[in-house]
Amino acid sequence: SMAFSRTRYLTVEDCQFIYPYELLTMRDNQQAKNDQRPVFIQGEHCVLKKCLVKYAPGTSIHVLGRSNRIDNCFVTEGSRHGRHGDPNVSLEYDRRQAGNVPEGNRDNQRWKYITEDGNTISRSTIGMGGGIGIYLPGPGPGTAEYNHLFNLGLYCKDVSALYIPKGQNRAWSGFHHNWIHDINGIGLRCDQDGQQVRFHHNVVWNCKAGGKANGYEFQLYHNTVF
Repeated sequence: SMAFSRTRYLTVEDCQFIYPYELLTMRDNQQAKNDQRPVFIQGEHCVLKKCLVKYAPGTSIHVLGRSNRIDNCFVTEGSRHGRHGDPNVSLEYDRRQAGNVPEGNRDNQRWKYITEDGNTISRSTIGMGGGIGIYLPGPGPGTAEYNHLFNLGLYCKDVSALYIPKGQNRAWSGFHHNWIHDINGIGLRCDQDGQQVRFHHNVVWNCKAGGKANGYEFQLYHNTVF
């Protein structure tokens, strides 16, 4: 696999990550999370493009920070144990500022950001996965656009193709121009506290439900569900 922390202006292109790691234990949620080694970038203005990630038992790609992009990537047969907390792709806005953070868990290695822009995943394909497709935890902005998501939730029922668990302070970001089909769950979902969340020009079919919007401020328009 690959991991970069406190990184700016990094580009990773034309790489293949096959069986990027394996889980040796399934004891509990925390142990399984600590054992994972997804393709990981923490920073800002970084790009992951034209990469293949295949056969990850948990999360395939985890990008944490601000103004990062995932472009034209292919993720397949990930999240094979189907755990709700281990999506195929996690695109996480880092809302916290910190300096002089001691070495430790790479998720907590934070430093002062120079931008407040959100992260974006675009023109990527995520399919044949056990759990959630694209996970955009909040608070903070994040965008999924022009993606193709299919055959997800194969090992999990509480699942969505595009999922915002907490929707505070989204700055009118969200999901647009995505194709979503054959999901064992919900197509588009903001689970709680939606604030300035926008879903538009998405096409969703053959899912248990087209979408869910829970919160206070939404713009939902020109979506097709059948």
